[in-house]
Amino acid sequence: DLWYGFCNDQYQFSNLQKLIADKLDIKVGEYYHYAHNLHLYNNKL
Repeated sequence: DLWYGFCNDQYQFSNLQKLIADKLDIKVGEYYHYAHNLHLYNNKL
């Protein structure tokens, strides 16, 4: 969902991108996040 899934995914994948760039000694590139399903739950609005 948008509140928990996206926030956690974006944070984790951008950190993974930085970790890999550091290990390869290259510059961090742009981060794109594609989601096929973003949803909200009524009790989280």
